[in-house]
Amino acid sequence: MDSKKFNAIMGSMRVAIIVILIFCQAALMFILVNIVKNMSVYIYVIIDILIVATMLLLVSRNKNSCYTIAWILLIAIFPVLGFVLYLAWGRADTNSKQNKKVRKSIDYSKQFTIENRTEQETLLASCSDGKRIASYLSNNGFPIYQNTSCEYYPVGELQFEALLEDLRNAKYFIFIQPFILAEEKLWDQIESILIQKAAEKVEVRVLYDDLGGAATFTLKKIQGFK
Repeated sequence: MDSKKFNAIMGSMRVAIIVILIFCQAALMFILVNIVKNMSVYIYVIIDILIVATMLLLVSRNKNSCYTIAWILLIAIFPVLGFVLYLAWGRADTNSKQNKKVRKSIDYSKQFTIENRTEQETLLASCSDGKRIASYLSNNGFPIYQNTSCEYYPVGELQFEALLEDLRNAKYFIFIQPFILAEEKLWDQIESILIQKAAEKVEVRVLYDDLGGAATFTLKKIQGFK
């Protein structure tokens, strides 16, 4: 079977699961309203208790506000669907070996992200509009620094050329985080460079969104990188 067709089939199956869960949510609401009217109040009370308990668990276990708010909104809007999705994908084991390793790396990196209050005050004095975003970055572990630079690309094609050039010039490591992986011209160029750099003993790591690339990339293809 052609790889693109296989990718599309696998992606469609995963999306179909989500669609089925949404229909289950709608079906449950229909049943509660039209069949078990006398019991619907008690059932909804139980569901509400589960929702509140899950929200409290999220707040107590997760420091990441964006992560917590996203799950809370999903569970609040779609109680059954959100609860099932949380059980399937949201319960990251904070005591797992992998998470302990990640936390250890984060704690180690904190010694290199020391806040310089003078630089922050200088920024705020020259750009008062940046106060809120500067405070947000500082509070989330991203201190404000001077003498940094960024480059603006008016169109994506120019950024892609710069990206490929940076990848070719990498000497020690490449950490790349695309949202969606797809077997197309741009990724083919990136992949060939990554393979070449890995052969040159450059450390190469790729972090991608599994669901975002469900219909465009296969697990077999990812495992092939290893």
